[in-house]
Amino acid sequence: MVYWTIWQRCNKARANEPILPAEKTSTTARAHLQEFHKLRNRFTSIAWPQQAVWRPSDPSTWKTNYNGAMFVEQNVSGVGEVVRNSKGEVLAVLSEKIPQPPLVVLLETMAARKVVYFVHKIGTPSSILEGDSEISTNALRHENFSNSSFGHLIKDIMSSISFFQNYSLLHTLKQGNALAHAPVKKARIWYTMHCSRLNWSKVAATVHEQ
Repeated sequence: MVYWTIWQRCNKARANEPILPAEKTSTTARAHLQEFHKLRNRFTSIAWPQQAVWRPSDPSTWKTNYNGAMFVEQNVSGVGEVVRNSKGEVLAVLSEKIPQPPLVVLLETMAARKVVYFVHKIGTPSSILEGDSEISTNALRHENFSNSSFGHLIKDIMSSISFFQNYSLLHTLKQGNALAHAPVKKARIWYTMHCSRLNWSKVAATVHEQ
């Protein structure tokens, strides 16, 4: 820590920035070291969260998980959406291949827009929409239209989401969004697929193959 303090002092001197007197080098290094140990002890005592798991909605609401993935070798992307009720039963699935956008966050926001249209089409007054892109979800929750790359999509989504009487926009980790990964991978093969709970079993098997 003493060497780091001396190195920092030399860099500031070269940059003509204010520097501490040389006689305070040892005291400053000791203070930095104490701060380091204090922070390390604080972080080692943190109980880190467990892996995310999917949580059901209440009985009056459907929950839809959505996801997007880029298939670089095909120069296309896929989006997948799974609608479930409070018992975890799959009600509907969407798997669709789309042109590849330049950014992953743009793809995730496009998937969010498709999920709003899809859930409205199958008919539910209340819905929870859950994805694993924190940037996209936060932009939707705060109605942030300022980003030049996907602000127009956020604006379109928030306009369309008024279809619902009640809605929630949630972020989860990838583990909590695992079932939505299956129809995304199917989009690599199919162009567009909609299916009900009757033929969902074939698609759901993809999850267990991972």
